[in-house]
Amino acid sequence: MIFYKNKLHEEGTKKLLKKFQTPSISANKERAAFSYLVGATNRIESVIACFDENNMIDLNLLIETIERKDFSSSEKSMLKFAIQFINQNISNITLTEVMNTLDDINITIIKQAIDIRY
Repeated sequence: MIFYKNKLHEEGTKKLLKKFQTPSISANKERAAFSYLVGATNRIESVIACFDENNMIDLNLLIETIERKDFSSSEKSMLKFAIQFINQNISNITLTEVMNTLDDINITIIKQAIDIRY
């Protein structure tokens, strides 16, 4: 069973999966883990704005967006970590760096995302 911290988290995850044209969490583990983490930050619209016309995410644009927008340090950490589920060569944030910025609920979210992916 997937843990969602609230209804917005669940809805955001599903919205992003739909944008990826991925029907469910089990259909693509990389996209599912990414979507799950992004959904937890409630920054879905900022991430969706980084998709191209082929419904593929421009990860360089996403990183620029993360750095430029007024996101909290925990949101930035979670979003950078989420990118690693899609492309391990772009974001180099470590698990330790992520965990040190989070509260208990978001640590649970990170653990769940890792479970989804692996």
